[in-house]
Order: sequence, then C-alpha cells, then structure tokens
Amino acid sequence: MFNYLYRKSTLQIILAVALAAFALARLVLAPAIFHTPHAQGLLYPALYNSLFPSTVGFRIAFGIVIALQIFIFQHFISKHNFLDSGSLMPTIWMLFFILSTTDFPSFSQPLITNFLILILLLLNVNSLNSSSEDNRRHVFWSGFIVALATLFEPAAILLFFIVCAALVTGKTNFMKRLCLALSGLLLPFIYLISFYYLTDQTQLLQDYFSQQNFFEFILINCKPTIFVIFCIIFLLSILYILPTLKLHYDNRIILLRKKFLLVNVMFLVILTIILFGNHNFMEGLTYLTIPFSIYFSMLCQLRRNKITADIVMTAIVAIIVLIKVLA
Repeated sequence: MFNYLYRKSTLQIILAVALAAFALARLVLAPAIFHTPHAQGLLYPALYNSLFPSTVGFRIAFGIVIALQIFIFQHFISKHNFLDSGSLMPTIWMLFFILSTTDFPSFSQPLITNFLILILLLLNVNSLNSSSEDNRRHVFWSGFIVALATLFEPAAILLFFIVCAALVTGKTNFMKRLCLALSGLLLPFIYLISFYYLTDQTQLLQDYFSQQNFFEFILINCKPTIFVIFCIIFLLSILYILPTLKLHYDNRIILLRKKFLLVNVMFLVILTIILFGNHNFMEGLTYLTIPFSIYFSMLCQLRRNKITADIVMTAIVAIIVLIKVLA
C-alpha cells in the first residue's frame, strides 16, 4: 500500500494538499494551546511570555516554524539521496506525525527542540561531503545549535553526540574540528553568563540551576495498558526497521551509509532524551516526529517485504492515533 503510494506522484500531491489544508484549518480555527513553562529550559519562559499575549502572533510564528520544518525535512531527504526517486512522502509523513503527536497548534519545548534537531542533522550530514572551509563552518554552527537547543531543553546537550559521530565518520583532523564544535557549543553560554553578570542578575542564574533536575525518567501520563501496547509495537517495529533499512543501504555508496549512520545516532539520542530528559509520555511522542518521518519515508521505497513494512507502519500509525483519541 505505502509502496504503491510512493510510486504515484499524483496521489502524493492529493494527500499532501489534504493534510496541509487540514493543518491550515486547525491552525486558524483550533484554540491555541500554550504549554506553561516549568523549571526546565532557560529561554523557553522568555519566548513563552513574548507570544502568550497574542494568539495571532503565536499562530503566525507556529505556522512559520512548521512550514520551515517541513521544507527543510523534504530538502534534507531529497538532497542526500535517501530515496531512490523524487517523492513527497517525507512531507506527508512529517505532516501526519506533527498533526497526530501534538495538540495542533500548541507551543511547547519539543516544538522548538525538534526544529533545532532537524537543522543540526542537516548541518552534520552536509559536513560529510563538504569542502574543508564549509566543513569548518558546519562543525562550528553544529556546536552552536546544540547550545541553543540546550537553553530551551537541558537534556538536548546529548545532541552533541550527533556532532561527535559526524566528526568520527567524517574527514581527518578530528581534534581540530572537535575544538571548533566545542567553541560553538560554549559561545552561547559565555554570552549568556556575561549578560547576566553585566546586568547584575547572576542570582537569577543561580536560582535557575539550583531548581534543576536535568535527567529524570519519563513520566507515564496515559493509560498503562495503552503505554504497554505502544512499547511492544514500538520495540517490535524498531527491531524490524533498523536491520531492514541497514540491509537496504549496505548496497549503496559509503557516503550514503555514513549519512544513514548519523540518522540512527540521532534516533538513539532522541530516544535517550525522551526516556531520561524529565518529560512525560505525550511530550516524548512529539520528539519521535523526525526519526519516524525519516524511517517511514525510507520504508515506503522498499520493493521487497512490502507487506511486512505496511503492517509495521500501519501498527505505529494506529497506536499513535489511538493514544491521541484516548488522551
């Protein structure tokens, strides 16, 4: 079924337009939901306070972020040849998972973090086949993006493992490029500390860090039965998806295999953030938007074992929709 859709561009356009129209209708008509700041995230409360007074401003900002995220994601998949042919399946899956894992439209930390994760992934995959000068820029800005994400989501510091994986699988001069990445990582923190120091607000930073509990196991905020079913389906699906896609990309050029490796590292890092980043289960689902959209787009192109792939994707879609309905 999904492979058939992958090969029919007209059906993809119809489905993408339908999902986009539904998303636009919800953006305009559905009530705006603001997830109030908690102790986590130094910059999120400031962004929240700037958007909260104006729902119109929030809807515009939310729409721009989602549109950019979908555009960057489609560009990322197409540019780096993860699919055998041009397809709108990345856009379709991204739209579906955004609509089904968030209270669309809702303003939350995962919304900002997902956008920064996508930019980070694009920078690091680009660095694998860029010139030396471009590579240095990509490495520096990768560290900077990790720092920025950390200021919104403290557990996002783990995203630096993606940068390290790109450095290891990339070109030579590992230590030199690692220093560049660390420079980008430290720069926002140095600027922030200097700002609070010069404005005599260091007590605010001390109060913030004294309240932090950066790593805490995920909070289950749905029915236990549904959570158990989701975990079973999720684990079985991953046990099928990763080996199947690895076999598919093992026959491709080395550069594409390295890119696929970075995608897998990103997935493992996101999974760690979900499990130990002091989130609840519903927030965790939002973080799965990017890896699920990537893996499902890749699965759609497989000509062998199409029925098994359809069953896996249908099971994940069904349980996510069920969680959303029963939430």
